[in-house]
Amino acid sequence: MTDYYLRANTEAAMKNAFLAAGIDVTGIDGEVIMVQGVRVDIGWLGAIPGVSGYHANMRVCGELPESMLAELPILNPAPSTPARVWA
Repeated sequence: MTDYYLRANTEAAMKNAFLAAGIDVTGIDGEVIMVQGVRVDIGWLGAIPGVSGYHANMRVCGELPESMLAELPILNPAPSTPARVWA
């Protein structure tokens, strides 16, 4: 299981990044989807006070191809104190 923290300039840019990666999203917080047989949970955070951009968290239960991950605006390094973490 791997957690990713994502940031794009806008909600539209975030959704477009998911689509470019081949991940069909709805934009509803807490959505769970299957991608190539892998469970993907997405937390849509939106704007975070004091931090620029539009944010989402993604938990992948398995492995996604590097080509998919490369399309996503994954923060690297991950935030040391994320606004929201998975339970």
